[in-house]
Amino acid sequence: MKNIYLIILIFLASFGFSQNLTCQDLKEGKFIIPIENKTDTLYVYDHKTDVLYKHEVEMEQNMNKFILIRNNNEQIEWINEENVGIPTYAHLIWITECSYKLIPKNNDTLLYEEGIVVEIKDVDKNCMKYKSVLSIENDIEMYNIGIICKETEN
Repeated sequence: MKNIYLIILIFLASFGFSQNLTCQDLKEGKFIIPIENKTDTLYVYDHKTDVLYKHEVEMEQNMNKFILIRNNNEQIEWINEENVGIPTYAHLIWITECSYKLIPKNNDTLLYEEGIVVEIKDVDKNCMKYKSVLSIENDIEMYNIGIICKETEN
C-alpha cells in the first residue's frame, strides 16, 4: 500500500512541475523550429480581391531545423547546427506579450524592411504554435503557420 501512495505522490509531483511555457519565455534562450516536411505551405492573401492563395514551397533536402538564440530583442538564426555556416541576425520589437516584429539585419532586399509580424497562437508544454505575416505590398500579405520549441536544460 505504501508503494501505491509513493507512486501517486511521484506522479503528482512530476505533473505539477511540467508546466507550459508562456509568451514571456520566448524572449530569451535557445529555440528550435523543426522542419518535418520537405515542403512548407505559404499563404498569400490579397485584400483588394479578397482571395487567398496557397503555395507549396520545396525546402532544401538537407534542412532539418532552424536554431534560434534570443537575448530579449536580438536573435541569431542558423540552419541545422549552431555556429556552423552563415547566421542570420534579426532585431525583435515586442508588440504585445505574445507578438513581435522580426526585422532581419543582414538582408539584401527591401522585401523584409517592414519586418515580419509573429503572433503566438497556442502553447503545448515547451512548444508554441505561431503565425507569421509579411506585408509584401499595400494590400498583399504572405503568412505561414509553424511550431517553435524552447530547448530545455536536461
